Amino acid sequence: MDEWQLPGSYIDELYGVESSGKAVEYDLGIGGLGDLEEFTGTIPYGDFSQQYRTSYTHKEWVKGIKIERKLVDKLSLSTLNLAKSVEPLELVAA
Repeated sequence: MDEWQLPGSYIDELYGVESSGKAVEYDLGIGGLGDLEEFTGTIPYGDFSQQYRTSYTHKEWVKGIKIERKLVDKLSLSTLNLAKSVEPLELVAA
């Protein structure tokens, strides 16, 4: 018996998704150094100014299920194939 399979996800390729082990991450924008100054024998040093700070808080997604004992007694776990039933949720959540 043939089994229908979902196509692989292209989200990582399209959006450059990176993995992280941190709960929160930050991006910091910096401004320019200003105009160049004429050289008069010494070098004037500039400094970057902070513009914005963006934080990314990662969400956790969960869903529980209950399986009655009589269903497990009737079917083997390989017949239930629970892992494939969760796969579409990954595509929707992303």
